[in-house]
Amino acid sequence: VLLGFGILFIGLSFMKDAFGPLKESQHVRDIFTALSDNPLLGVLVGIIFTVVLQSSSATIAIVQVLAFNGVISFPAAIPIILGDNIGTTITAQLAALNTNLAAKRTAMSHTLFNVLGVAYMLVFVYTGWFVKAINFIIPGAPTTSNVMFYIAVSHSAFNITNTIVFLPFVGWLEKVSTLLVPKKKGAIEAGPQYLEKHLLNTPPIALEQAKREIMRMLTLANTSISSAVKGFIEDDTAALKPVSGIEEAVDNLQSEITQYLVELSEKDLSSEESEELPVLIHSVNDIERIGDQSENIAELAQRRTEEKLALSDEAIKGLKLMWYELSSMIIETEEALQANSIEKAQNVLGREDKINRFQEELKEGHVDRLNRGTCSLKAGVVFLDFVDILEKIGDHLTNIAQGIIGGMRWRAPKATSPKNT
Repeated sequence: VLLGFGILFIGLSFMKDAFGPLKESQHVRDIFTALSDNPLLGVLVGIIFTVVLQSSSATIAIVQVLAFNGVISFPAAIPIILGDNIGTTITAQLAALNTNLAAKRTAMSHTLFNVLGVAYMLVFVYTGWFVKAINFIIPGAPTTSNVMFYIAVSHSAFNITNTIVFLPFVGWLEKVSTLLVPKKKGAIEAGPQYLEKHLLNTPPIALEQAKREIMRMLTLANTSISSAVKGFIEDDTAALKPVSGIEEAVDNLQSEITQYLVELSEKDLSSEESEELPVLIHSVNDIERIGDQSENIAELAQRRTEEKLALSDEAIKGLKLMWYELSSMIIETEEALQANSIEKAQNVLGREDKINRFQEELKEGHVDRLNRGTCSLKAGVVFLDFVDILEKIGDHLTNIAQGIIGGMRWRAPKATSPKNT
């Protein structure tokens, strides 16, 4: 730490010597005199300097050295310092490129915070109140020997004041940032939103974040399945459009969550936390397979549309009833995961039995319709494939519920279906 500070001050010393000759240049003096007369121009210079250097600290150091050498006056330095605070937001904006929506909105809120802060602070600069406030904080007049300290205090004063001013308006700042960086219609956040790498050193929190991401993954899978089922039952090809994108997001989350849990397993975990990891990974795999089934349903829906395969009203009614039961099962699985509720998980197992009965009844009904000649053979194949897919989704949901009932440690629940044991 001491070596770092020493090198820092050596660097400032080098800069001070390098900028020394500038104080003899009348051309340079004329430029900075113009900055004193036009604060807006000073703000612009501060923005450009910081954007080019990609460092607000470097810009402030340069301004301090210029002031120390008498090249620039203290009042002329203040607008440059304010512009520096706007210029530093470019770093956040660049970091937010190709990231998720939350990161982009965070960068926008940072920009708004500084731009609006500089805007109202310029009023105090033009009236001279800003300089008077700094003179009040630091007794005495600024001189070449202490002007660097004056500039440092000015920078801190701006940020502290701006933070205090904005604290009551954090909610407003959030709304404006959301308005300026809206979510595109139909856009899907494919990347994780809760998996923070720096939290891996705090396993209990990291584990909770992973569970939140798993919840989000299941919600996306549910959306994908719902769109695909709607496309099949209602013969609506438009409903199938988001399925592929959502399923890709689900696949991506499987990879990201699994990798996060693997990295977490290398940390110092308690025995309870270690036992949860395999269950969570298995749950993630089950959710990913649910997402895969949405694409299978979408393919069946496209085939039904392309080959003009009509299903009888009786068949559609049966499918709707089975889907209603499965949809409720998905929702209860989400609730069970969120609350870690054994009661909800047991309800999921009960619904799985109903799904199995639906499968048997719908197949029997299909055979009956074939015998009566009210259903074509090709349409029947698509119908049966759809029923089997819904039943498989129920199996994956059951696996997740069993993990919850087992206390996330694979303790076998009392009531399980033979094929899921």
